[in-house]
Amino acid sequence: MTVNSRLGPIGYLSHPALSAEDENGSSGNYGTLDLKASLDWVQANIEAFGGDPDNVTIFGESGGGTKTISQMATPLAEGLFHKAIVQSGSALTSPERITMLEDAEAKGVQLAQALGASGSDDVLAAMREASWQDIIAAGASDEVGFRANVVVDGYVIPDPVSQIFSEGRQHDVPLIVGANAGEQGLLEYSVPQMANLHSSTASSATYVYNFSQVPKTWRDEPCVAFHGLELPYVFGSVPTGIDSPTMIFLSGGGGCDSNMPETDEVDMTVADHASTIWAQFAKTGDPSVEGLIEWEPYTKSNNRYLDIGAMLEMSTGIQDAYTPPPNRE
Repeated sequence: MTVNSRLGPIGYLSHPALSAEDENGSSGNYGTLDLKASLDWVQANIEAFGGDPDNVTIFGESGGGTKTISQMATPLAEGLFHKAIVQSGSALTSPERITMLEDAEAKGVQLAQALGASGSDDVLAAMREASWQDIIAAGASDEVGFRANVVVDGYVIPDPVSQIFSEGRQHDVPLIVGANAGEQGLLEYSVPQMANLHSSTASSATYVYNFSQVPKTWRDEPCVAFHGLELPYVFGSVPTGIDSPTMIFLSGGGGCDSNMPETDEVDMTVADHASTIWAQFAKTGDPSVEGLIEWEPYTKSNNRYLDIGAMLEMSTGIQDAYTPPPNRE
């Protein structure tokens, strides 16, 4: 199932008055709480749909990966899920990705000022009278520059996420984490960082991947696997998902030129493999599939990862998996 959550300032706005009215003195993690509520719903209802509340997997790509990490980090989600997959969204475990409550509240004060609500006797009432369009516009203004991030509020996110993971206080569940071949910062930094943190402090296994497959037309150009490209393969939506407007837009990040990509049997096979592996992990917590691939768990010392392409191959050194896009100048 796919769930919705509040985004942008609607989902992650802090303000001193919001914190003051909260019984836990926190504000800013409303989107994170939405996701936790969805997991509560799964626990209460999934059996009626034939599901198992004791075998729940959460996963997401890009911002969805960030949201998956937020659920691994918040103590409020204890026992609500049992496996996690982070696709091209591992940067939240970096020490640089920290927004403290005080700083988030200061940004909220700026947004209230941009809305013209800061001089009101009841600033929250004035802000709540504003349309969501006005709130989004105020957040995007040059004087505010709001950027959504989970907030270290002492309650929903009690400490910086990097600290929670380094101390082993994240939820101890099997984890798949990885990125696509053309995503330099992720492969060279945040994927190995998250993998090192989780594998060093959790008893559950950590599995790391690099997705390198590119559809036939783009292989022939050539270009490299760009941000988001793994999604049609993981969901088994090849070929229909490949030529979507989103994929065409993102393809420039891999140095791709054609806006009419075609696929072949190799792409269909990779999609079958990827979706099978993801489903196997969701069922068992181990993505290995007999007769297909024995996926070795990652450790900081072995640095083993699975390359997902025309061949499924175990390799060593995820930080060296980056493939630069072609220079077309």
